Amino acid sequence: MKKIFLHITQICFMGLAVVAQAQAEVSLAGVRIGAQDVVATGEFYENTFDLEEVLFFTTKGGLQEIVLGFKGNDNKSIRDMGPAVIILGRDSDSAVEAMPHIVFEVKDLDAIYAKALANGAQKVAGPTADESSGLRLVFFRDTANNMVELLQKM
Repeated sequence: MKKIFLHITQICFMGLAVVAQAQAEVSLAGVRIGAQDVVATGEFYENTFDLEEVLFFTTKGGLQEIVLGFKGNDNKSIRDMGPAVIILGRDSDSAVEAMPHIVFEVKDLDAIYAKALANGAQKVAGPTADESSGLRLVFFRDTANNMVELLQKM
């Protein structure tokens, strides 16, 4: 199962690389995940990935939403902040999808993975290294049961 998951991920990244080269005018604006406790999940991402809150609000439907950006970005406007992690409230963390997930490229996979575990992440798979792709990967679930992947170029 782990090999299948690893191969699917590698195929997805190869496809994304081709699309990125062909569509240079397109870039990732951010990712949206769900959590029952938006504030606690936001704290997990702030503490693990050095993100900071840019905006927090309650939707017209009564759900909390938090927008997190990378530290060091002096422009705190949503329009110009760069890639974001957006966490939207949901009723339960128990019924999450297996494949959709957030991917972070990191320079030190072991350090960030240890930090995630220390902040309450649950181990899923890895770390693994694939010489043919030149990538190290690890998968875990955040504190709201969302799948997270760390990717490090070797």
